Amino acid sequence: MIILDTDILVNILRRKNRGEQWKDFLKDKSIAFTTITAFELFLGAEISKKYDHNMKAVKSLIQQFPVLPLSIKSSYIAATIYSDLQKKGQLIELNDIYIAAVTLEHGAELATDNVNHYQRVSQLKIINI
Repeated sequence: MIILDTDILVNILRRKNRGEQWKDFLKDKSIAFTTITAFELFLGAEISKKYDHNMKAVKSLIQQFPVLPLSIKSSYIAATIYSDLQKKGQLIELNDIYIAAVTLEHGAELATDNVNHYQRVSQLKIINI
């Protein structure tokens, strides 16, 4: 399974940057995203100037794919990731830690264009086309 980072979904929804490349690459693959990504997408729609259009797109997207929650197990994984990165002086955004933790819990790969942050998380398998 491939879990999509928020940046990939935003580019697909906006049809910009590498959104079309990702869309083609992901065709016929088992994909999901996290409740953290859902939150980030909803937040983006809430504060956008095109609220109605963006909220409709986000709601449609969320109904098409599995959305994996931040469980107790992934919460523990997130805490260990945070602690490890803090000790190394390499912290990343908390939402990215949550997304990485859910990905690790499910033994999945993370599709992202934000490789610099996520490569700091040991054992996380990253896909970047």
